[in-house]
Amino acid sequence: MNLIKVWTLVACLAMPAVARAAGASEGEPARAPVRPIVAAARLFRRDLGQFLSVRTLVILGAGGAMAGVAAAHEDPQAIVHDLSGSTWEGAANVGNAWGDGAVAAGLTGAMLLAGQVARDSTMFETGFQMARALVYTGVLVEGLKVIVNRTRPDGQPYSFPSGHAAIATAMVPVLARGYGPRVGVPAGVLAGLTSIGRLEDRKHYVSDVLFGSALGLSVGLAVSERESAHPVDLALMDHGAALTLRF
Repeated sequence: MNLIKVWTLVACLAMPAVARAAGASEGEPARAPVRPIVAAARLFRRDLGQFLSVRTLVILGAGGAMAGVAAAHEDPQAIVHDLSGSTWEGAANVGNAWGDGAVAAGLTGAMLLAGQVARDSTMFETGFQMARALVYTGVLVEGLKVIVNRTRPDGQPYSFPSGHAAIATAMVPVLARGYGPRVGVPAGVLAGLTSIGRLEDRKHYVSDVLFGSALGLSVGLAVSERESAHPVDLALMDHGAALTLRF
């Protein structure tokens, strides 16, 4: 999975129009146009501010604590024995596909494109949030994998944390924010199946998927959170989309 290519796709689809002036409120004349790179930097600052919060500290603290407890008692071979051949095995395969970065990137690109063509602002904005969640999650996960350098249950490197679990869980708050429980609940079920799939395939330990899920949830909440003081608006246009940030 090449997350740099994903981000390039997002930039091309989401910001072909020059972003409007930051700081302009409804009814006020627009200031000088803000270049897309400046708007993107401000959006990143906004997302980072949401991520670096007490909420994230609590979620990652709880995830880390549960992962620590699990690491002291986990037996991947026993889990594989319990899951293999059971009704969970087929569902786990669905989860493995759902949490795959390429599948998530494809769905994100499809939502951005469909939202643009259909002029559906909810779909487009949800796709834009998914894209940011994918990029941020990928960077954090890959960095932790290299730092921790834990061997997977199947002998391969880079087990902690689970990228599949992180990606699948990051999608949950984003989809729930855009479409409510009717989409958010199924997304949550799929995220759970993704974690089961990684265990059943001996790709990860329980502690890997627990912390990966906590990390993904933190990112998903950060990019989907709306701030009344710092709204982020996406306006669909004939030849692209304009990103409006007010600070």
